[in-house]
Formats: sequence, structure tokens, C-alpha cells
Amino acid sequence: MLSAGNQADVLQPENWWADSTLYIAIGLSIFVILFGTRSVDATEKHEGLVAAVAFESIVKLAAFLAVGVFVTYGLFDGYSSIFQQAKDVPELKKIFTLEGEGSYMQITSVLLLSMSAILFLPRQFQVAVVENTHEKHLKKASWLFPLYLFLINFFVVAIPHGRIKGLQEPCAALFKLQTPIEFGAPDGKPVSLLLFLLVPEKATQEHLEILAVIAQLLTNPQTLDQLQNETDPEKVRDLICHWEALQ
Repeated sequence: MLSAGNQADVLQPENWWADSTLYIAIGLSIFVILFGTRSVDATEKHEGLVAAVAFESIVKLAAFLAVGVFVTYGLFDGYSSIFQQAKDVPELKKIFTLEGEGSYMQITSVLLLSMSAILFLPRQFQVAVVENTHEKHLKKASWLFPLYLFLINFFVVAIPHGRIKGLQEPCAALFKLQTPIEFGAPDGKPVSLLLFLLVPEKATQEHLEILAVIAQLLTNPQTLDQLQNETDPEKVRDLICHWEALQ
């Protein structure tokens, strides 16, 4: 049921001095030393830290917009094309349809609760009040912050519901990271394996079945250990493709 394609690629370990993450970590350390918190004082303004957060937000916005534009207008013909595809799939059509008398009240309540949660987060108070250096900044934030939220969420609906036409069968690609990253895994351990899955546009049920199999595969300690330690791409592919038969 699960196909990894004709080829698989597993990243091979390199010498530690050739690892780009080392130099990224050094650069971040220097940045924090220069612009971060260097003393503890309740009345001190951390303008450098606020500037770092603002710069990070701009980078994230630019990256997300670039991906959104590529998916929505590069791979597809805009939002209308993606919505039309979603409309043709019964499971997805329900997501975009408000049914029943309480639907509008429910969506309104969720929107109001979400907006309140964003505005009253502790970090919002920290930036808007504690770190604020001038009252006029609040006036600018009153329209700039909602605009930022609108832009960064503009393609949230389009990206996950865009489906590639012409794909005949499911395929997957497995990547093994040189350096594991913290990603809130259920077992509390750093994540070292990334699996990308593509399915035909109308294979919604098959997509869910494959995700269930992947979940079982990655929660099996013995199989997970083999995937993490195996360096031969062909053996990794065979292990994934024939995993169900080995159980």
C-alpha cells in the first residue's frame, strides 16, 4: 500500500566541520551576545531583543508567502482552482460548508475566542506595554499586527488542499537529518526522520489509510531503530515497502 518510488535518498553523515548547523549556531550565539539580554533589570528596555523578534517575524512571513504564492499560483490557477478541487471531494467539501442552525454561531464564537487568545497572550503584553518605548507605536501596531496575521494566514487554506493533477499512485520520500531537531514528538525525543507523502487528488480515503500505516510504522520501536541506523537507501526502501508483510 505504501510506495517509496523507484529511488530513495538517505543523507550520509559528513565531517563535523562541514556541518552547516555548526556555523548557524555560532552566528546565532554572536547575534544573541550583541543584541540579546545582557543584564536583568525590570525597567530596562530590550530593544535589540525586540528587533530580533521583529526580524524573525519578517523572515517567516516572507518564506511563507513565497511558498504560498508558488503553490497557489505556480502549481495551480489560484484559490478558485484549489477550492474547485476541494469541492469535488465529499470529505473536503464538508470542511468549507456551514450546515445546521448553530454553524454560524459556532464559527463566530471560535473566531472571537481565537482573536482574544492572540491579543491577551503574555508576550503581547510584554511587547505592547513593557517593551514599548513610545505611545505612537501602539497606534501603528493596531493596524500592522492584524495585517501581519492576515498575510501569514492568507495561504493556510490553499497549501494543504492543493492537489497535484496527473498523479496516478501514492509515493513517498524519506529524509534522515544529520542533526536531530526538537519538534514536540510524542516520545519527547528529537526528530531525525522526515517523511513526505504525495497521493492522487481523489484518493482521500487511501491517503488516510496510508497515514495510519505510517503512524504504526513510526511507533514500532524495532522498525524505527532500523530506519534510523540503516544507511543503504535501497534497504530503507525495502524496509518501508515490505513493513506490513514482516509483522
